[in-house]
This record gives sequence, structure tokens and C-alpha cells, in this order.
Amino acid sequence: MSLFKQLGLAIVLMLTLIFVGSVLVSTLSARSYLEQQLTMKNADNANALALSLTQQDADKVMLELTLAAQFDTGFYEMIKLTDPEGNVPIYRIDEQEVDDAPQWFISLFPIDVAPGIAAVQKGWQQLGTIELRSHSRFAYGELWDSTKKLALVFFIAMVAAGFLGSFMLKRILHPLDDVVNQAEAIGNRQFITIDEPYTLEFKQVVAAMNTLSDRIKNVLRQEAKRLEKWQREAHIDRVTGLMNREPFMQALDAALDSDDVNSTGSLALIRIAGLTQLNQTFGRKAIDGMLKDIGKEINNIVMTHSRWGACRMNGSDFAIMAPRAMQADEAAREAQQAMTEVLENRSMKAEVKLPGAAT
Repeated sequence: MSLFKQLGLAIVLMLTLIFVGSVLVSTLSARSYLEQQLTMKNADNANALALSLTQQDADKVMLELTLAAQFDTGFYEMIKLTDPEGNVPIYRIDEQEVDDAPQWFISLFPIDVAPGIAAVQKGWQQLGTIELRSHSRFAYGELWDSTKKLALVFFIAMVAAGFLGSFMLKRILHPLDDVVNQAEAIGNRQFITIDEPYTLEFKQVVAAMNTLSDRIKNVLRQEAKRLEKWQREAHIDRVTGLMNREPFMQALDAALDSDDVNSTGSLALIRIAGLTQLNQTFGRKAIDGMLKDIGKEINNIVMTHSRWGACRMNGSDFAIMAPRAMQADEAAREAQQAMTEVLENRSMKAEVKLPGAAT
């Protein structure tokens, strides 16, 4: 499971716990408030009813009629009159089930209210004690309605917080996507640098990845330069700048195996006689300079002809491959002329012999 999904589930779980806890606490607080209000109402109603009956100087018949009329209003769950001897001449109770709220809600949040008690007198004579309890269905209905409203408000707030949290989580985790893209780019030899985020932990990761990208880039660049140098040294003669023997022979084999016009032409081999004595006479540095100039001139000849190639076979031998050359000695003549000009410029023509080239 991805980190985004795990954090999303954690946020949903946390919001659910907050939602349930908030609704539960609010409902319990509302129930406690309603119980207090009903208790006070019961006490006030009992005292008011007892005072009214006392002032009316009511007898037992009047008491029963008055209490029955009060019970029939539907605001009371129970009315009871107890005489001084402990008998209960009047007792009314409403045993109907409360339908203003679901039964599971009533069972989960029962409202327990103490009844109101007051004495009823006739002059100095006590007729009895009245005990009443207001009907709780109104309290259950009010508690159920308030709970539904609170649940709806908290649910909307939870959904809004979930969307906001998801949006913020995507923004916070966005650097991880950049790091993944950077890692894939490094695998493709594309070295990019990404902006460091504000989150401290991700900032450290991004900084480390940027450093790694730069180091790999530098290492590969150095390796590429080293490989290029090795390839050049393997294919190009260091002194003359011409091809070495092996790559030249491969090019010659490819030309001979082809079936097009490039398989025809000539091959010129040129040797500088007495190169060892020349090194002793003029010195290695001067002779290397002469060979470098000769290689440059031969390269110029090759560059002016399509598909031509030249190499230094060994210390004193040179070869020129001339596909499509109609004259067998064309390449040799051009090479000899160029080499003669180099020797004249270096005042070595008299000491260096250039025998005829074999074609």
C-alpha cells in the first residue's frame, strides 16, 4: 500500500474518531442539561400545583378532578397523590412508548429525571403529598433532533476536512514524485535538479538526491572523457593523427566484402626509409614533428576524396585506401608530393629518401 493511502486511511480514522467523540460528548452534555431542566420543572410544577390546590381549599373529590385534568393535558408522565397514612388515592401514569426518537437512541441515552414533590394542605391539615414527573418524550425528541443536527454538522466538517487534508497531503508528498522522476531520469542518463521543499525531512531527501545526481553526472562525464581518450588512442595514431593498423584493416576488409562500387580502387603503401638513422641525426622531437606534418597532409588528401582512408601501419610505413580511384598510382603520387613538400619545409629532403610506392 502506498504512503498516500496509508496516511489517507490514518486521516479518515482520526476524523471518524473525532466525529464520534464530538457527537457523543455533545449528546451527553445535552442530555445532562435536559435532565437538569426537567428536574427543576418537575419541582416547580409540583410546588405550583400544590399551592393552587391548597389555596382552593379542595377536598378529595376536587383533588382527584384537578389532578386528572392536569394529567389529561399530556404534559405529565406520572402524577401521584399520597395521603398522610401512606395510601395512594390518586395515581396516573402514561405507559405509552416514546415515539419521538428511535428506541435504540432511547436505550443508549436514557433520561433519568427525579420527580417533583410538594405537600397539599387544607388549612393546618395536610391532605397529602403530590408527586409528579413531566413527560420525557419531549426531551427525547429534542435530544434526538439536536443530535441529528450535530451529527450532520460534524459530518460535513469531517468531509470538508478530509478533502482539505487530501489536497494538503498531495502537496506535501509531491516532492516524492519529483524524487521518483529524478531517479528515473538518472537511470536514463538525464541529470536534473529539483527544488527543495519546505518540509524538513523531504528537504533532506531532495538535497541528498540532488547531490547524488551531480556526483553521478560528474563521474559519468569523467568516464566518458576517459573512454573517448582510450578509443581515440586505440584507433588514432598519437603522432600522425592517422588511423592505426587494426581499424584501417577492418575498413579495408569491409570495402573488399562489399558489392558496390566502393569495392574497386587502389591501395598505396608508402615507406620512409632509414627512419632510425633520421631519429639519431635530427632527434626524436624533430622527426615526430615531421611525421605529424606528413599525417596532416595525408589526412587533407583523404578528406578531399569520398570514402578514402589512411593509416600508419608502423613506424615508417603508411597506407592509403582509395576506393573508386581510376588511376592505380593516383593516391601514391598525391601522398609523395605532400610528403616532399613537408620535407622541403623542414630542410630534410636531401636526407630522407622516398622510394616509389607499391600499389
